[in-house]
Amino acid sequence: MGYGISFVLEEGYLFNHLWNDFSEPFKNLIETVDVKVDFAWLENHISNRERMMGDVHVFFSPNAEDFIMLDLYFGSSDHSGMVVLGVHADTSKKDSIEEAMGQIYNNSYCYEMRIKFNTWHGDELKHGIDVSKFPRLQESYLQRVFYHKS
Repeated sequence: MGYGISFVLEEGYLFNHLWNDFSEPFKNLIETVDVKVDFAWLENHISNRERMMGDVHVFFSPNAEDFIMLDLYFGSSDHSGMVVLGVHADTSKKDSIEEAMGQIYNNSYCYEMRIKFNTWHGDELKHGIDVSKFPRLQESYLQRVFYHKS
């Protein structure tokens, strides 16, 4: 049984203020979940998003059970460049994940915007990224899911 947590945040909070590296809180999350995320690839992918486009990217740890999920869909009414950040891992990592996600949350405007965490004690987030659920329609875009293995 796993533990999942997600919330919506502005894309810029994944990066430092110069956009030349990940933010320290996001680095901590990557390390906690034990995934590899290529900085240049993600920065390029986010910087070049077009309205009403964007796919789901799932970065798996070597155990293939734990992952970080980024939903990069850029909606037609999105004026802030929002992304969905989610994590699924074994319940033994719950406290570490909540601490890492809390650092990202507290460094962003999520609190001021009253954005809530979604949490699951089970595999709901894992089921949500299953390839059988894709492509899925987001406005007029058929969103896809991509798996990145460590």
